[in-house]
Amino acid sequence: MKFTTRPAFELTGLHIHTTWHNNQAKADIAKLWKRFYQDDVAGQLDFSVDDTVYLLYTDYQHSSNQGFSVWLGLETEADAPLPVDMRRFKIPALNYYQFEAASELPADMLTLWQGVHEQEAQLQRLYRCDFECYPDGENALLFISTSQA
Repeated sequence: MKFTTRPAFELTGLHIHTTWHNNQAKADIAKLWKRFYQDDVAGQLDFSVDDTVYLLYTDYQHSSNQGFSVWLGLETEADAPLPVDMRRFKIPALNYYQFEAASELPADMLTLWQGVHEQEAQLQRLYRCDFECYPDGENALLFISTSQA
């Protein structure tokens, strides 16, 4: 884990609103990934900054049962074209704790998230914008927004 500051950037891709109630988010996020590949979202975003894929969690409600938003896409410029059925979200400049997964495997990312939940108090989670980052097909990173400066 390391502390880092990330500048603001634009994320273009797919969006859903989900909840952890009855484990709904797990099924919804799996469907989102399936749609990402079936619709060739990365191919439609051939004007993206690079090939890094982001899975963003934001718009957290007071209770996880009330839900949160999930975005899956790539970084683009603010004035880039917006393909049909896609949306754009500006991730603000924030401070983060960055965690590295052993691989892109879902089990490795799940292990990272479990560690985050165990350390929530120490991390001073901001619950503003947290995201998984898949830069190269082999590695994965997790960024947790924090109120620490």
